[in-house]
Amino acid sequence: AVHDNRHRARSFGAPMTTVHIVGAGISGLACAVRCVLAGRRVALYEASPQAGGRARSFHDEGLGCLIDNGNHMLLGSNTSTRGYLADIGAAGEVTEIQPASFPFHDLNTGERWILRPSGGVFATWLLFPGRRIPGTGVADYLEALRLARAGPRDAVGDCVDTAGVLYERLWRPLSRAVMNTDAGEASARLMWDVIRGTFLKSEAACRPLLFTSGLSPTLVAPALKVIGAHNADIRFQARARGLRYQDGRVIAIYFSEGLLGLEIGDAVVLAVPPEACAELWPAVKVPQEHRPIINVHYRLSEPARLPGGIPFLGLIGGTGQWLFTRGDILSVT
Repeated sequence: AVHDNRHRARSFGAPMTTVHIVGAGISGLACAVRCVLAGRRVALYEASPQAGGRARSFHDEGLGCLIDNGNHMLLGSNTSTRGYLADIGAAGEVTEIQPASFPFHDLNTGERWILRPSGGVFATWLLFPGRRIPGTGVADYLEALRLARAGPRDAVGDCVDTAGVLYERLWRPLSRAVMNTDAGEASARLMWDVIRGTFLKSEAACRPLLFTSGLSPTLVAPALKVIGAHNADIRFQARARGLRYQDGRVIAIYFSEGLLGLEIGDAVVLAVPPEACAELWPAVKVPQEHRPIINVHYRLSEPARLPGGIPFLGLIGGTGQWLFTRGDILSVT
């Protein structure tokens, strides 16, 4: 959410002075990086003692090592995030799985397979049984086209065969991975956007990218370094409580410590979770339902090895849905 006072600034002939960014999660950091690289003055405010929000690392005393607060995976098609990594000099901190490969293990049947999409509108890779999901034929994948005709309220489960093999072995794990929502509720239109931007685009667009050193060393620390090098004002434990308006513009931000007045030409960016956004800006409509994700981390006596030598594994038919490994840390999502 952006409150920009440039229209008022132009009438005074003054340039924009400061971009005030509330929230130092990845969205806030990305905004701050883009602003400072464009020559803008930035002030960044974060309610917690550290940056990164829901995509950061921390030292766990019980395990005695650095772990991530959640498991995240990029795809080759995530061009904006890859651009962010390039901006902060961290593009080399991700491991790219090539060719694109997605290993799975069915806990009920013991079957294992690796989905290897090659991309392309005609999806010729589906002609090879060894690259498809076991128990499926080429015709089964044509139901993906129904997603393209989905209405705004249709879920993935409304458009595909929920009794078919493909539902349990592709649509459900894909919906959970991409949208953190079960296929019975996840938006069919959003899923079609994913299919179109990955499986129907290219093999490179499908490639998984994993954070080699963890989330904070890759996404957070390099960004703070770039922002700090441009003399941005970064304040932690600074919780914004509200906004004050006058004549259609934001003139101040309420913080727990007091009121921060803004200058003509300043801009305010709210890069915060939905509930925090609603508190700061009551007029905005935000989602009311949430689906929590639980991650369990284990430290092993030696580095873990998963099937195919790939550092992640999709699980079918279990409580856990994904395994991730990084050295001797095994994480279950």
